[in-house]
Amino acid sequence: MKICCTIILTGLLFQFAKAQIFVRADTLGALINPQPVVGKIFYNMTWLRDTTKPDSLYHEQFELDLGKTMSCYFSYYAKERDIKTIQHLEQAMQAGKILSPPPGISIPMGIAGEGNQIIGSRDLFFTDNDNDTRMMYIWSSEFLIKDTDEKINWEILDSTKNIKGNLCQKATGESHGRTYTAWFCSDLPYSFGPRRLHGLPGLILEAYDEKREIVYTLDHIEKATSGQVGFPKRAIATTDTKFYKALDAYDKNPEAFTNPGAPAANSINSKLPSHIGNYDRKKFIPNNPIDLK
Repeated sequence: MKICCTIILTGLLFQFAKAQIFVRADTLGALINPQPVVGKIFYNMTWLRDTTKPDSLYHEQFELDLGKTMSCYFSYYAKERDIKTIQHLEQAMQAGKILSPPPGISIPMGIAGEGNQIIGSRDLFFTDNDNDTRMMYIWSSEFLIKDTDEKINWEILDSTKNIKGNLCQKATGESHGRTYTAWFCSDLPYSFGPRRLHGLPGLILEAYDEKREIVYTLDHIEKATSGQVGFPKRAIATTDTKFYKALDAYDKNPEAFTNPGAPAANSINSKLPSHIGNYDRKKFIPNNPIDLK
């Protein structure tokens, strides 16, 4: 029984580690043209996910890792949870037994999309030379989806304000159906910002849409001494429509993706459809999505 448990745990740890990108250096995998991380920006985000519940705001902290010409935006909460979960699994492996997850920690297998309220936002957003790419998951496979929306046509205004010692200038622009106000700092010469907001002559430190249903505020800035940013080589490039078609298939029959004995388990790529039939995308999208179009 002990040997059996150890084998099960080893497989679980391998699958979990494979599904993670920003947990630790040894789980990053090979990156395409990696860049050193030169700084980390931490944002507090509030989001009115459901307009029928205006008093129920979603709160989360996100991290933006900056490279020279590339950035990556992801959930800091999810990163910390992943670290604790892997440490817990490693301790169980060393002890030769399986332990229950630590309080408040779950093993986030089958992650997919920021509409999942149980496991939180797990998508990653890359900005590479002003181009957006979103990385999403099905089980332990990563998918890269390039944004095809028009780039933000920012209007830079004369208004300024101080954000935690940083002099910022105001700009407005539309992104995916929402009009945003952004405050950027030209003294921080990085054309990046939270999620899909970027393209200004300075780092965006604060942003919100006109209804303030989506709000990003600066928590703090850290200078980085290690880490890299880049697209994982193992990630699969696909389209938004094909991804949600595959996600719908996973939702209906997860065993076809996760059972090692199933033919599809060793070739999840085959689940990306060559043609698009009927599927229900809305079940994966919250009542008030960040991207309205």
